[in-house]
Amino acid sequence: MILSKRIFRNFLTTLFFAITSHACYADNAIDVVESADSIQIRYKGKLVLNYQLSDLEPPTGVDSAYLKNGFIHPLNSPSGHALTGIHPDDHYHHTGIWQAWVKTKYGSHTPDFWNLKNIQLSRENKKSKSTPARVNCIGIKSIHDNGFTVILHHLAYLKGAVQEPTVILVENLKISLSVIEGNYIIDYDSIQENVANDNLEFPSYRYGGGLAFRGPHHWNADNSDYMSSKGLSRSNSHTSKAKWVAMYGSISPEESESHGLALLCHSQNFDAPQHIRTWDNGKMFFNYVPTQSKPFEIKAGQRIIQKYRIVAYSGLPNQNLLESLYKSYIDQ
Repeated sequence: MILSKRIFRNFLTTLFFAITSHACYADNAIDVVESADSIQIRYKGKLVLNYQLSDLEPPTGVDSAYLKNGFIHPLNSPSGHALTGIHPDDHYHHTGIWQAWVKTKYGSHTPDFWNLKNIQLSRENKKSKSTPARVNCIGIKSIHDNGFTVILHHLAYLKGAVQEPTVILVENLKISLSVIEGNYIIDYDSIQENVANDNLEFPSYRYGGGLAFRGPHHWNADNSDYMSSKGLSRSNSHTSKAKWVAMYGSISPEESESHGLALLCHSQNFDAPQHIRTWDNGKMFFNYVPTQSKPFEIKAGQRIIQKYRIVAYSGLPNQNLLESLYKSYIDQ
């Protein structure tokens, strides 16, 4: 029997999600709780992460173009404090942990799925730098013992933001939890398929595409920092390559106790270990950037896989532990 291309691709997707689940056992302490607006993963009754399914309103007075869904917030450390921030006044489109492409080329268009300002400008009949675009979560595909899979559409407004958008990419995103030595281990496995008529090209650009993170708003140059797998920090890590990067800071403005998270880039990702974008201005932002030094494309009908692992911990980052977790991650 000869399988159609789509049936075969669906088989590969199922197989991929089956073999990339790092939890080989059912942990009865993990609960996955669904509501109309979000889906949550909890451990021993404590919230680990919230994934936003419905549009979340931007701050008062901010344009509705910044309505957003399809992101993790909050992600909590084992101590129960939030590691993520959303809607900072310098970048209203930054929301916890998310993923979107910035500089792209689709035929004669240049969709920017990251910067929602382009949607506002298009609605106001003003010129924008790029074709307005966005990422939209359309719902839950499945719920697993230790996580869930959602479907996202990467939409481009090829005829302007007041017209119906075109679906360029369909993404299956699987998020799952395990717990190792008291640390939360979250796998973030993404398959993106180009369902449109033309290739989607990604010229080299300084940010976008890979996993992105915005830290708590109170983190600053005095109470937080980065630590990369190469031993680099806030002052010298930007544009370097890193197998993993830990971010950490105080649990609140009033308390000096630390907590943080590390982001691990799988060795099978494009241009791995990928280049990173970090900020040296005291605010906490991070992005793995697949195309910082090399262009890339997803051909029409083609699928790409991107895999990242998130480690949420209390206290300061443990370099030996992170090296061990990275090795076990890529050896799976």
